[in-house]
Formats: sequence, structure tokens, C-alpha cells
Amino acid sequence: MRNKFLTLCIDLEEFSLPQEFGVSISQEDEYKISRDGLLFLCNLLERFKIKATFFSNENMANAFPELLKSLVRSGHEIALHNIVGNGELNVVNELQRQKSVVENIIGEEIYGCRSHKLIYLPSNALRMAGLIYDNSMHPTYVPGRYCNILSPRNIYTEDGIIRVPISVAPLFRLPFSWVWFRNFGSRYVKLCSWASYLNQEYINIYFHSWDFADIKNWPLKWRYRFLLRNSGDKILSMLTSYLNWCNQKDIRIVTMFKYINKGIGDARRRFINLK
Repeated sequence: MRNKFLTLCIDLEEFSLPQEFGVSISQEDEYKISRDGLLFLCNLLERFKIKATFFSNENMANAFPELLKSLVRSGHEIALHNIVGNGELNVVNELQRQKSVVENIIGEEIYGCRSHKLIYLPSNALRMAGLIYDNSMHPTYVPGRYCNILSPRNIYTEDGIIRVPISVAPLFRLPFSWVWFRNFGSRYVKLCSWASYLNQEYINIYFHSWDFADIKNWPLKWRYRFLLRNSGDKILSMLTSYLNWCNQKDIRIVTMFKYINKGIGDARRRFINLK
């Protein structure tokens, strides 16, 4: 598979998932689990000499500033994982504020974002906040969350913002990031990737840092256990298998902004011209 590209994206956020399902977790555990998972993942990325894109929220940046700085020094990209309220003015102000917080910590400019729970953010608000790309579009159907099955699978521009969809397999729009990766395994992800590359040169998959920590023993109800299954060592093993497959297929793994610059041209120049 020559001239094929992959971006690995990681959400740096607290492990607050149990609270969503009525299970209490201390703030200390929320941050510790996310940090531990990140460290396990970074060891794997270093072994493969891979650069990833980390979408950090301001809480994680404030909690682990030296860790984020070390990611930058290692050549990884830091983008914004933002939480915003209602109303366009509030969205712009919050995006600007959160972006500024993380930029001041890492000492570099941020170009992209992914919203919390993949909520759609208006292009105008993203542009006014000084962002170039958005990675919040998941063109599939997730019950209770969103239905984007008619949205583009390829990168597109919307009102001056570059929209980079999370990859799904063609035809049936099968997702293969985080929880699907963990539950269906590396063979499933390789098949989805192969199918995606039939008519695309680029795919993007994402995880959370806490996916790579051992979270399987948190007492969620049986119907939610799939959210925790195959975490820690198991997903690290599956990701290792997948990355080996990528190497065998000559798939280049790059940061998201690097690919945007490569595949679409000078993103900063395009952004300035479109403002």
C-alpha cells in the first residue's frame, strides 16, 4: 500500500466514564488512570518511532504540564480537546480561552481540535478562535449520540475550516476506533483499514489515554462492560499487531497537521486567505 497514510489520535482527558453510568470515582483516580495509560502508550509509540496527535483538554494540561511538554519535545502534535457551552459567542470565547491555556503550557501554537463527545462546532466559531482543522466528525451512527452516516468520509473544507473525519469502513460505515478496536480486535481493524484504503490514501483512528490503562475491573452494569473490555495490556498488544501490519504495508504514520500540510497544501496559508 504505497502512498498510504494514517494518523493516530489520542484524547487526553480524565477517566470520567464511570460517572456517566452512576459509578463514583475519585478525581485522583480519574487523572492517575489517564496518566498511566498515556505512559504505557508512549512507550509503544517510542518503540515504533511513531508521532501521534494528542488532543488535550485544559484539565489534563494543567494537571500534567511537564508530561505535555515532553510530548512536544518528542515530536508529537498537541491539539485541543475542548468542552464548550451553548451559544456561538460562548463557544468562541471558550475555544479561545481553552486554546490559550494549553498553548501557554506547551509553548507552541495549536492548529486543530476535537470536541468532547464529538459535538458539532460551527466553522465560524472554530475560525474565529484561530483554529485550522476540526477532527470531530465521525461519519457513522452511534445510538444515543449522533447519526452522521451521510456525512463525507474524506477530508473536506467547510467555511474555511478543514474537517478531518474519523475513519469508518466504506459501504456500511463501520467504525473501528477505540471501543470498536478493543472489542473486535486487530483483525477487524486491519480489514476495515484495508477496505478504507481501496478509495482513500488516508485514514484516521482515535483512542483515549485511559484505553491503555487497566480499567476492566470498574463495576459498570453488565450491559456497559464492553466499554471497559480489553483495556490495558490487551489493547496494547492489539495495537502492536496493527502497527506491525501498517509497517508491512508501508503505511506512513504522521501527525494530523503534517498530513494536512502534505495532502492539502499549506494549511496556514489557506486558512489566512479564507478568513
